[in-house]
Amino acid sequence: MSPFKTLQMLITVVLLIMAAATLMFKTNIQVPQTLSLRMDRPAGAPEQFSVLTNLSVPGEYRKHAKAMDSFRVTNMTYTIKDFEGSQDAVISGEVAFAPSGSTSFQTLATFEDLNLYDLAANKAEVLLPVTDTTATEKLADLLQSGSTVTFRLNAGTNNNPLAATLALNIATEMTVAL
Repeated sequence: MSPFKTLQMLITVVLLIMAAATLMFKTNIQVPQTLSLRMDRPAGAPEQFSVLTNLSVPGEYRKHAKAMDSFRVTNMTYTIKDFEGSQDAVISGEVAFAPSGSTSFQTLATFEDLNLYDLAANKAEVLLPVTDTTATEKLADLLQSGSTVTFRLNAGTNNNPLAATLALNIATEMTVAL
């Protein structure tokens, strides 16, 4: 075999090994996010209300942005904190999101008859009942692109006054090439 053919085969083998190594050296990085939706409802306030808050992309996303192969929301949970009000305080409504500055909100989850007192007293972490996987995919796309996302709690209550924080925990995972 000629030295040129040997060199050509050697280069081909090295390139194949490098391509395979690139596929093998990936890692999944967990990047949890928490945001707070504060409900302050004085006596006599309307039963329907909306609360907004923004979630910005943390440094961990930007740090791995160029090497990121995929990004996904793995689950979402919520807890009720700092509750003040009647033991009978219940809310029903939805959690939605939109790109910051947009009014085109997409519903993540709906809920009925959440007893805030019980949830706060038990310190329960509850899985957010997301039924539309396209919503979580769209949320993941917005976060992966570096967009600030506005979250909205649109709800109604049967019992004012009440004060509480709905802490939304978003578990995300990105696959990064090393």
